[in-house]
Amino acid sequence: MSTRASRRSFLALMTLSLAAGAASADLASVRLEQLVQRADIIAVAKVDEVRKVHTTKIAFATLQEPLKGGTKRARVAFIAEGTWACDESTAVEGETVLLFLSRARPALERLPGIVPRLQEVLFEMERQGATLYTISHAGGGRMPLSKQDGKEVAQVRSGLVILPPSLAPAALDRPVPADTLLTHVRELIRREPASKGAQR
Repeated sequence: MSTRASRRSFLALMTLSLAAGAASADLASVRLEQLVQRADIIAVAKVDEVRKVHTTKIAFATLQEPLKGGTKRARVAFIAEGTWACDESTAVEGETVLLFLSRARPALERLPGIVPRLQEVLFEMERQGATLYTISHAGGGRMPLSKQDGKEVAQVRSGLVILPPSLAPAALDRPVPADTLLTHVRELIRREPASKGAQR
């Protein structure tokens, strides 16, 4: 291989490495209190339907227990697929889940350039008078609830969402007691400045 070709290969590898590093940096871990502060809606919800609007997968969920923003039995729509390389957002029809949702427009506008398909679905939902949301922190704000040994537990994305020591499970990817998690989230919301609550 010539010196010029070797140099081109080296630069290409460096570019890929830097891009991968930037993506990892963008998906840094977030503390639970930060997740609470950044979310516009926090609620236990039931995912009623997952379908494509234009070419983007959208989930429609009913809020069963709103903790921050939203009202009981209100229906919300959120993007249920990745919007960039490290985004692992998803939803499963029929699941009950603790959701941390952020308004989609400001979240998408922070991307280097909104993909045309995302613009289409954003405009379509706004034409219908609906607010479109994203799952906070690239999917980290989705915590499925299920029964384990007769108790309700929440699955938290280990390594992505940092729980306080009182909540952290003994092993990675081990579920967290849902009642304990919800109590802690309620307390974090209660501590938020009153001015933030007035803005919602």
